[in-house]
Amino acid sequence: DSFKDSCEFAVASINFQDYMTNLTQNQQQLSKQISNLTLQLEKNPTSSKKKNQKRELQHQFDTFTDRISEAQEFMNQYGNKDIILAGSLFIYTPQEAIYLFSGSYPEFNKFYAPVALQEHVMLEAIKRGITFYNFLGITGEFDGSDGVLRFKQNFNGYIVRKMGTFRYYPSPIKYKFIQGIKKLLGRH
Repeated sequence: DSFKDSCEFAVASINFQDYMTNLTQNQQQLSKQISNLTLQLEKNPTSSKKKNQKRELQHQFDTFTDRISEAQEFMNQYGNKDIILAGSLFIYTPQEAIYLFSGSYPEFNKFYAPVALQEHVMLEAIKRGITFYNFLGITGEFDGSDGVLRFKQNFNGYIVRKMGTFRYYPSPIKYKFIQGIKKLLGRH
């Protein structure tokens, strides 16, 4: 409410019936291409280029078969409803677009929904004339072991290191006492 039109809550969703339809159509197109290559190979069976193309297309066809099988399982579980895969909150300021919060369902990771949300916001930032996109939230090790960092680096951005957090405790003894109590109670 505070940000009004300067924020956007976006979700990525999928309808498994539509997904299945698209997969089937794409597989049918591959089938036609494989048939054409088969006819061409009957005329010229020594063409290694055509053999390689056919092998690659057959591999893609088999991949679609696997995806169609997975889509059928999802359809059996979720039916013909739109299912939310991920959601994020983004803030737009005149200087930058900010990726504030997000969440996704791990069982749908193969659909790369967070990537689709990032693309949407980057395009929206460009429409608004915003030239800087702030992913926020990069903490910890910068040695490549941080999965969140790797996800964010896949967008060809760069890290802007800023000052860390400074905490001032006006009553350090009281603070240590409270922390000790929390530790004893297992709430630390």
